[in-house]
Amino acid sequence: MGNTLIKILDELTALTKDKDLFYLEIPLDKGGLWVADSPTDSRFNGVDAAEFDIYYRGKDKTKSIDNIKYLKDTIDALSGSQGVCSLEDGTTFRLTMAYQWDFLEKDAEGYFVWANRVRLLI
Repeated sequence: MGNTLIKILDELTALTKDKDLFYLEIPLDKGGLWVADSPTDSRFNGVDAAEFDIYYRGKDKTKSIDNIKYLKDTIDALSGSQGVCSLEDGTTFRLTMAYQWDFLEKDAEGYFVWANRVRLLI
């Protein structure tokens, strides 16, 4: 399901896989968003649901805050006006952000790091 989330973000946001969008681990000296599985996968009424921890890492604090606002607005839009969006291949989904972004800390490389959680329903 993590690959589906990466595909959604790659296809429907300004983020690009393996450039500023990563699954599980972000390379050193890189800013961007990375996604980690959260242990809350479930099946409810025939719908796949999974939660993911998401982290944003950026060198410049002001630019990072702008990028986080973009991510919040974009993910909110992916909730869909009817509650459902779709990919080019016809896969329907709903993506919601669980919380507000939390600033974690400045990491060892001097990047600012924020965290949040998203829920994906397919």
